[in-house]
Amino acid sequence: MNSIKTFKNISINLLLVFFGLFVSLVLIEIVLWILYPAPYIFTYSDPNIGAVFKPGDSGWYSAAPDGLRHKVIINSKGLRDKEYSYSKPDGTFRILILGDSMTAGLAVPRKKLFTEVLEQRLNDNNNGNYEVINAGVPARSVAEEFRFYRNEGYKYESDLVLLAFYIGNDVRIPNSEASQIKVVANRIVPKESQGFVGRIKAVLAHSHLYRFVGNIIPSVFPSFASLLRKEGLMTKPWLRDLFIFAKDYPEWVIESWDRTKDLILELKNTVELNESRLAILFIPVIHQVDTAIWQENLELNPDKKQVAWNLDKPNKYLGSWLKTQEIDYIDFLPIFRQEKKENNKRHYLRFDRHLNKYGHKVIGENLYNWIRMEFNL
Repeated sequence: MNSIKTFKNISINLLLVFFGLFVSLVLIEIVLWILYPAPYIFTYSDPNIGAVFKPGDSGWYSAAPDGLRHKVIINSKGLRDKEYSYSKPDGTFRILILGDSMTAGLAVPRKKLFTEVLEQRLNDNNNGNYEVINAGVPARSVAEEFRFYRNEGYKYESDLVLLAFYIGNDVRIPNSEASQIKVVANRIVPKESQGFVGRIKAVLAHSHLYRFVGNIIPSVFPSFASLLRKEGLMTKPWLRDLFIFAKDYPEWVIESWDRTKDLILELKNTVELNESRLAILFIPVIHQVDTAIWQENLELNPDKKQVAWNLDKPNKYLGSWLKTQEIDYIDFLPIFRQEKKENNKRHYLRFDRHLNKYGHKVIGENLYNWIRMEFNL
């Protein structure tokens, strides 16, 4: 009799524990859903350009692991910026900045973007009127940036066009080769499975808590993350385009660089036909600045240790070629490295790994100094 009563008590206690755990998880899921809803999709594919913002759109950008949530507003011409007329006002020096997600900066309030920092510094410290137009759009390639300028960007009558070249993925690897390399996405992903287990994993893939934990685990519990990756439950942190950091380039990487160079030359010629000037700014990848992250990637991808790597290679490779084409550029890699050495401040968000407010500030202020010298302001 006592054993039955004991079993009953244990069963009730276990049910209460599981019920309490279930309720707690549901409450956490609801809180994350309210505070950090699923990412709002701001872009769509335009047949003439590629990735573009929806004109006049607005929504909330959220990234739970980094504690980010703020309103993003797209202007009537499809830019993440205030309203600008196509016609340049008299007496105005206008700068148009082309770029991808690093330039669009959805993870940072608009007023903190490097385009805004640059515009503010120019107007505060020089005579005249200066406008800096942010034409960055997430996921844009150099080809799409060229098509945007050819179809739309030229209308702004800019005096200077800056191409914000993100070293991480602006040299696009062909799909046939990219399949050899894993894409960065530090979130738990379900294995392909059939039946009940497969359906459970499919449901979890849509869970805010599931995604949140998947972003937290690699930084807080790296050993556990490594185990999950070995079991195929989490993607490996390997960018598809990281072979641009190889000491000796495979032929297919050289071909990718050649296509990128051709696009830059087409952009230069088109910019000059519109009586403007092109310059390139190099935005480094986080692991170029923080080499511990690169080493972590190699540890999680032991097969890549066999390759000889040079994290400065793409900057030197592109910089040398730009000099032969008489195209000005500013490389932020040595600037970021010096900053990290002197004050150990982060330039990137911990989990999202896009530029944070400080990274945008450093780029904006150094761009100001470069433009002031180049144009004798």
